[in-house]
Amino acid sequence: MTPQHPDNIWTDQEIGDNESLMDLDNVQTGQEIGDNESLMDVNNVQTSQEIPHVKKTHHFRPGTVALCEIRSYQKSTGLLIRKLPFQRLVLAAIHAPRVTIQPKDLALARRLRSERS
Repeated sequence: MTPQHPDNIWTDQEIGDNESLMDLDNVQTGQEIGDNESLMDVNNVQTSQEIPHVKKTHHFRPGTVALCEIRSYQKSTGLLIRKLPFQRLVLAAIHAPRVTIQPKDLALARRLRSERS
């Protein structure tokens, strides 16, 4: 409630209205002045008995791990496939006049290798 006096000063009637409103607030909530300490103790007991919060596991978005792996393999200089098996695979790809390695080249290299053994 704002003061309605022209000088913005509270009149006795407006002060009386505010006091009655404050009394109604206390009656509606069922609280008396000074009972806040006991209410806070009850709330603290309830929160201490709750189940502890379990931390969520971290998940990367789809594709993020793949991009990190690509970057790490591009930075490295080591061979990912051993030299002789890769050489046989390249030979099978060159046999067909292609430069790109395809799964059928891998199958051909495996068939050639198993016939020799």
